[in-house]
Amino acid sequence: MKQISTLGAAMLLALAATTCNAFAETKLTVSATPAIFKPMFESFARNFEAQNPGVKISLDIPAGDQEDMIQDLLRKSLIGNVPDVTFQGYNFIRTVVSRQLAQPLDAIIARDQEWVDKSVSPNVTASTVIDGQVYGVGVAYSFLVIYYNADLVKAAIGDAPFPATWDGLLSLAETIGQKNKDNIGGYIRPDSWVLQALVDGAGGTLADPKTNAPRFANEEGRDAFALLRQFGLAGQGNIPMSTDQARQAFAAGKIGFMTDASSILSRVEKETAGKFNLGVARFPIAGNGKIPAAGIAALMLTKDEERQKVAWQFLKFLTGVDGQIDVVNNTSYVPTNTVAIKDSAALRAALSKQPKMQTAIDTVPSASAWYAFPGANTARIDKEINDTMAAVVTLRQEPVPALKALEAKVKELQR
Repeated sequence: MKQISTLGAAMLLALAATTCNAFAETKLTVSATPAIFKPMFESFARNFEAQNPGVKISLDIPAGDQEDMIQDLLRKSLIGNVPDVTFQGYNFIRTVVSRQLAQPLDAIIARDQEWVDKSVSPNVTASTVIDGQVYGVGVAYSFLVIYYNADLVKAAIGDAPFPATWDGLLSLAETIGQKNKDNIGGYIRPDSWVLQALVDGAGGTLADPKTNAPRFANEEGRDAFALLRQFGLAGQGNIPMSTDQARQAFAAGKIGFMTDASSILSRVEKETAGKFNLGVARFPIAGNGKIPAAGIAALMLTKDEERQKVAWQFLKFLTGVDGQIDVVNNTSYVPTNTVAIKDSAALRAALSKQPKMQTAIDTVPSASAWYAFPGANTARIDKEINDTMAAVVTLRQEPVPALKALEAKVKELQR
C-alpha cells in the first residue's frame, strides 16, 4: 500500500512538473496603451511573472495614445502579427471585435469556478460586452475632471466656491485672463470624449441607439459647439495648443483650469508640486446628465487554446487585488473591481494615498458607457470630431455650420 501511495505521489509530482514546464515555456505577448502609463504595465508584467514562475510577458508599448494603438493593432492584423492580449480604450473594443480579432470569453468564464465564486463586480465584464458577448475585462476607469490652479482661482474670485456650471467656468476663465495677460483662463479639450461628455451631460446622445445614425447636430450638440467657441473667445483661441501642450502650460502655471482625464492626477500632482496649489473639480453635467467612462480594458486575441489558458490567468490577475493595486499605485485610474476594493484593506489603503482621486470616484454614479460609432472607420470618425472641435475652439470655423458638416461627414464614413 505504501508503495502504491509513493508511486501515486511520484506521478502527481511528475504531472505538476509537466504543468510547470508547460507554463515555463509560455511567452505571452501583450500590447499596451497609453504609453504614459508604461510603469503600470511593467508592474503588471513583473508581478504576474512573480506569481507564475516561468511565464514571460513580452510587452509592446508603442509611443502614443489609444488612437495610435488601435491603428497599430489594425496594421499588424493585416499581416497576422497580433499579440496574445491587448489593452485598448473602451471606445475601440467594438473595432477590435468587428475585425474578428478579440475572442469571446463567455465560455471561459462559465468554466472558471474561481471567477464565479469570488464574485467579481459585474461592471468588470459588463464594460466589454458587444452584442451580448463578453470580449474582455475592464481594468481601469477614467473620468473627465477639471484641474485648476487654486492660486490663480483665488486671486480671481477670492474665497468663493469653485464654479460648478459652464457659465461660471467661462466667467472665471475671462476673469483670470483679464488679471493675467500672459495666461489662458481656461482650456477645454477638443476631442470626441469631451463632445460625448457635453452631449451626454446635457441629457442627449451622440447617436440613435437602434440605428447608430449620428444625431449630435441637435440642441445638445449646438450648445456643446457654442461652448467651444466661448472658450476660444475667452482666450483659448489665442494660442492653439494640443492636449499635451496644454498640460505642459498648465503645469507651468500658464492656464487657470483645464478639462482632462482623472487618470493623470498623479502626473499632474507631480508636475505642479511646489509651483502652485492644485484643485480638482467635477466636470459639470445637468441633473439628468451622464458622463462617459474612459480607461482601459484587456482583450484576449490568441486563438491557441493552451495560450488562452495563460492569457485568461493574466486577465484574472489584472482584475484581482494585486492587479488593481498596481493600477492605483502607478496611475490615478479608478479600479474597476469594487468587490476587490471592499475586500482588500491594502487596496483601500492605496486609494487613501490619493485623496484628490475622490472627485473621480464621486463621478461613478453618473457614468455612462463610452459610445463608439460601429464600422471600419471608428478611428477616422474620432479624428474628424477632434479636428472639427479644434477648428471651432480656435475660432477658425463657426459652430453651427461646423457641427452640421461634421454630422454629414460621420454619416458618410458609416456607409
